[in-house]
Amino acid sequence: MMRAYPIFGRIKGFYSRRFQDMLASLRKFEGSEVAEQRMKIIKFYEQYGEKATKEAFGADRKVISRWRKRLKDGGGRLESLIPLSTRPHKVRRSNIPQQIIDFIKALREEHPRLGKEKIKPLLDKYCKEKGMRSLSESTIGNIAQEAQILFWQGNWKNIP
Repeated sequence: MMRAYPIFGRIKGFYSRRFQDMLASLRKFEGSEVAEQRMKIIKFYEQYGEKATKEAFGADRKVISRWRKRLKDGGGRLESLIPLSTRPHKVRRSNIPQQIIDFIKALREEHPRLGKEKIKPLLDKYCKEKGMRSLSESTIGNIAQEAQILFWQGNWKNIP
């Protein structure tokens, strides 16, 4: 079974079956609670109609129809009403060349206190030599942040 949170790995007895079951039941409880509420709204809708449901729960006919379809497609199981992930199917990817990212990383590792304002002219010169498009200061700051190179008590670390 996959760990829910990495910090639990440090807790004594984490790998016990009982603890794993407890975490799994907690995750199911949150989702099934929402599913139970949705089922209650569907039953209320069937008994009292659209107007009363809208006033009581604020749930629209379209939403309830969608829930009823999911319930029907799921064979009437309550688990089919558990909310699905809202993460986008396609996530935007960075189109910044890896050479530029490596250059910024190397500069920050060599000169720990070098900020994005002082990196900008050096990067402009590097990009001009390589025939690449230069980046703005804010983009340089974002790259440094994404690369997770942090200055911490005099030591540079790459945090995984």
